[in-house]
Amino acid sequence: MRGFSNKRIASELNISPRTVESYISQLNLKFGVTCKSELAYRLNIEAINE
Repeated sequence: MRGFSNKRIASELNISPRTVESYISQLNLKFGVTCKSELAYRLNIEAINE
């Protein structure tokens, strides 16, 4: 994600910005976070622990 906007992420992945928002919301719930920066932090921690 590297701080990209949902619009930029969508463009890079050839999906709609709403789909990006939906995926991020689902991941936020799964990891118990409230924003993309917290999510990125948690995903980095998960990657380090693997």
